[in-house]
Amino acid sequence: MKIPPVTPPITRARDDDQKLARKQTLMDAGWHLFVKTGKMPSVSQVVHAAGLAKGTFYIYFKTKEDLFLELMSNALGEFFQELNDSLSNKDLELKNYVDLFVRKFHREHMVIKLGAFLAGVLEEKREEESVRNFRVTLVQQLQNAAHHLHERFPAIEEKKAVRLLLRSYAILLGVAQLIPSTPILPSRIEEEPGLEALALDFAEESKAILRALLASTVLFPAET
Repeated sequence: MKIPPVTPPITRARDDDQKLARKQTLMDAGWHLFVKTGKMPSVSQVVHAAGLAKGTFYIYFKTKEDLFLELMSNALGEFFQELNDSLSNKDLELKNYVDLFVRKFHREHMVIKLGAFLAGVLEEKREEESVRNFRVTLVQQLQNAAHHLHERFPAIEEKKAVRLLLRSYAILLGVAQLIPSTPILPSRIEEEPGLEALALDFAEESKAILRALLASTVLFPAET
């Protein structure tokens, strides 16, 4: 996902366009801080970076976790949109789908970084409306991508495609967290005695696992 420039703060939001711009300023500030530190920023840090009063934050978000969920939703939206655009290519063959998925995921470093925090946020705020809204949006994104996947490859039933996409995302996120050397955290783990077993390539390991998952979905659809 591309890192947007921080939108200059507006002195006072007077209409809907200005309110949307102010919300975007807060989101851009939160995004930049997350990219810079790899951690979820505090409300104070976000408003300081945005050049806004702390009270302004709570007009648009109840908590920093709400801001995080919106950033995560946007990042996933961009990922699925790129995937959908690629699936519209009539020359794309099923055997190349895994390479495409991993390549898109590999490029979206922030999906990996944000995803590492997602489970904790969803658990902590599970009763909040923002969590439900995030999940509703995620389901819509998955269903839309599944529709594109089924249209391109009819052998994958649309209902199964939703599960395939969700499992693929979960698997790649897990691989990224287990392998020390990832797109966002390069490492020379193979040089550390006793840790050679972790010296794996993120892309290659992800492709191997997803090929097995795809094969089971296509060859044994009743069991997936």
